[in-house]
Amino acid sequence: MLVLCIILYKIIIMKALIFLFCFSPFVMLSQVMTNWSLTNSVTLDFVHQDGTNIDNADGTNPAVPTASGARALGFDFWYMGVRYTQANYTNFGTFSLGASAVTTKVNDLTNHPNGRPILAPLWDNIEIDDGNSARIEGVYENSSRGYSGERKHSVTWEAMEWDQSEATAPISFRCVLHETGEIEFQYSQETAGWSPSNPLASMGFTAVGTGSGNFVSVNGSEAISTTIEDPNRNGADISNMSSTTDASYLFSPINKCIAPFLTSATTISSSQIDITWTDNSSDELGFAVYYSIQPEVPLDAANFFSYEPANSTSKSITGLSGCSKYYFKVLAIKESYTPSNILNATTSVGAGTDYYVNDGTLNGSDIYTTNIGAVGNTGLTPASPKSSISAIISSYVLTSGDRIFVDAGTFAENVVVTSIDDGSGGCPVRFIGVDSSLTIINSAGGIPLTFSNVDYVSFENFKILGNGVAEDAVELNGGSHCQLTHCWIINQQGGNESAIDMGGGPSGSLFHTINNSRIECGIGGGIDLDGATAPAAYNEFGEYYDNIIIMSGGGAFGVGFYYSNHNKVFRNRISGNGYGLYFDGSANGDSDYNQIYNNYISAFVGFYNDKPNSNIGRLQYNSFYTTSHCLWFDNTSGGQSNWVIKNNIFYTTASSTSEYCVQFDGAAKIGEIDCNWYYYPNGARCAQLSLNYATLTAWKGVDHSNVNNGDENSGGGNSGPDDPKYSNSAINDLDLLSGSPCFASGCPINVSEDIYFTPRSSTPSIGAYEEISTLPIKLVSFSVDCYKMYSILNWKTSVEINNDYFVVEKAGQDFNFEPLAYISGAGNSSVIQNYIFEDDTKETDEVSYYRLKQVDFNGEYSYSNIIASKCDNTSDNLSVYPNPVNDVLNLKGNIEQIELYDVSGNLVKQQLLNPEDSQYRISTGNINSGIYLLKIRMVSGKVDFKKISISH
Repeated sequence: MLVLCIILYKIIIMKALIFLFCFSPFVMLSQVMTNWSLTNSVTLDFVHQDGTNIDNADGTNPAVPTASGARALGFDFWYMGVRYTQANYTNFGTFSLGASAVTTKVNDLTNHPNGRPILAPLWDNIEIDDGNSARIEGVYENSSRGYSGERKHSVTWEAMEWDQSEATAPISFRCVLHETGEIEFQYSQETAGWSPSNPLASMGFTAVGTGSGNFVSVNGSEAISTTIEDPNRNGADISNMSSTTDASYLFSPINKCIAPFLTSATTISSSQIDITWTDNSSDELGFAVYYSIQPEVPLDAANFFSYEPANSTSKSITGLSGCSKYYFKVLAIKESYTPSNILNATTSVGAGTDYYVNDGTLNGSDIYTTNIGAVGNTGLTPASPKSSISAIISSYVLTSGDRIFVDAGTFAENVVVTSIDDGSGGCPVRFIGVDSSLTIINSAGGIPLTFSNVDYVSFENFKILGNGVAEDAVELNGGSHCQLTHCWIINQQGGNESAIDMGGGPSGSLFHTINNSRIECGIGGGIDLDGATAPAAYNEFGEYYDNIIIMSGGGAFGVGFYYSNHNKVFRNRISGNGYGLYFDGSANGDSDYNQIYNNYISAFVGFYNDKPNSNIGRLQYNSFYTTSHCLWFDNTSGGQSNWVIKNNIFYTTASSTSEYCVQFDGAAKIGEIDCNWYYYPNGARCAQLSLNYATLTAWKGVDHSNVNNGDENSGGGNSGPDDPKYSNSAINDLDLLSGSPCFASGCPINVSEDIYFTPRSSTPSIGAYEEISTLPIKLVSFSVDCYKMYSILNWKTSVEINNDYFVVEKAGQDFNFEPLAYISGAGNSSVIQNYIFEDDTKETDEVSYYRLKQVDFNGEYSYSNIIASKCDNTSDNLSVYPNPVNDVLNLKGNIEQIELYDVSGNLVKQQLLNPEDSQYRISTGNINSGIYLLKIRMVSGKVDFKKISISH
């Protein structure tokens, strides 16, 4: 029995150890130090913290701070299966991950146990003041900067002594952690011709454990070693460099996991959302779960939720705020990490009050109210609506979760929402109209809609008309987290005012959103990111996406940047005779870290910037079609020096030799520019930078990038083969036709989807549109026809492999595709398969867009091409009146049958009608007063519904 107990005890202990080893995120889960690759570079431009080279020949350096407590990295750094959020630094050239500091000088990366893991650019011979010398040996500075997903944390040691026998401080070096997992060491010699008396040193980094295989070093043959430390590594490569041959050594984790794929995010309650994912890798150590209210889900300590064991496929996210949208990402963890796609879901609505507004009439378009609006009504029920939006605001203090339902009609008022009516905790106060063409705010003068320093307020489904000559249609002054969505906003009345003015307000405008809206402007702006001169009043962290912006005036702009930092502008369609994107130099405040991607821009000038202080920005994956310059930096003060401009299509139809695809006034270089497509078929030039460059070949031959020569991987020209092949540029349809040279011609950057949400490939297409992935079926045809009120979709396949089903997806002018129907596939087939689907296109004059999502049995999917349909939906001419009704309800139109249901779903009345008649009288005198649903079947086959109020 004793032996058996001992055996069982050992088994239990072993299982516990296995569990801890496999599933604890704070145990070193992987020590495969060979899973790193090395890239050497001598093109580094080593920029010092004060912007100068340092040559302190007299050895008088500033005082050195010593490591005293951990510093935050600014993001989560996943290293060897462990998540780190902080680090320690020393004045003798080491950088330790985690809270433990290196307290003694490192001269043995193989076995030195203190503070591991350690990163050290110079391992052996950087000396510190040991009491025998009064000299201070160096200074360092640490910083963390960049965009989420590609941030960097750097530590710089400047003017360091190689050892105490040196009379100068001849070398500077830096360690850079890339958020994506890379470790970089950079070097610069500060004293030309310096030859150290004792140059031996090594570079490398360690795991937590000691001994062979627990470190990475670089030997004299430029190869990685994990068994023998080579102290001679840097003698020739670093110590003997001249000041013009700065060096960089980039270590990258290899053999990363296959990315997991998030399959669902399901709302469970006001505080819980459950997510599921597929485990696509066989060698992950575990999964890290992140969530955020920001779409990019930053890998920050604040957004980290949990670490799950290998082979996990689901997690319940709890503790969430009610009525809030959250975004989710899952990482497969190994040496570094591999991220999944991003899904979002919204927690259920928290407790709030519903209010109702009616403009004083009832008709077939009213869906929220059952009575006409009046000043004396409470506004608390559909039967007692207020007559104006302002009446609700002035009568009640609105709070989180409140909803104001505004029925169809025109409201001639100036609506002002102030901080008295804030939402909170991500749960907004929601003003909800019927439709952006039916619920109209139309002020005779002044500003129709003003957000005044208010937080968490949204307006949905409104048409907002700016009629004042010198007034904006909408003003967002200050506040945070406000939203305009599915609105139609117009300011065509002249003057230089905008459709939407994003003023900074007294404390700035933060995290505002404008999306899925139609925005029309005259000679002013569409979306004006205005702000004020004080940094505290800037417009920051806003997101403006999936909008249609139309400029009718020559001086107009689609999106204007005045005092605006950290904003995102993406998936918009901007067109007209103005400036698509405009950075105004008359406003001297900063406009930095703005990201502009996946936009279609058809304009006079696509991108214009004469702002001296816009040094940091991203212009990526945009498609330009212009009659003048596509890209124009119109300043000479270096405002473009840190811009990243990649994977854009620059297509100008200009014929003058003084017009360009890209123009940079002055001589300042661009931060990074590459993988773009240039097309200038009618006589314009390719580019200007101090000098004119008529051709792309000439442009690529000059140094115009701060990183390298610039545009080495770009393509294009001025002849037929260089045409990017837009589908229909005349109507701002900048989709790419089959055979476009822009397909699979770009370079991978941190934008994972295109303008249609299609995933980017590893070799992405240039421009906003990604080439459609090849379906695992042979799609012979995919077309749409109109029949009366219906769009008839037909598609035909000749081959199907593991085809589970099709999803028919539909979008309107906002190109926000939603599932419409699920059609079973044939599985595996080698014969012709025909499919048909009828879509009721409803009463709309808008174009409808369709695509097929083909889903395999294993859950993998891909998309077809996109087709469009616009059917004539006016033939039935249906009208129903009066409403409310007393004894007789009148109907007009080609009607075949009506059915009347009460609120419990019981059939109250059914009647067949003569299709040859066009006008009908339905008796309601014997039906009890109340709310009913009228179902109307038209001759065309269309079925319509009307809410009817019967009142005797």
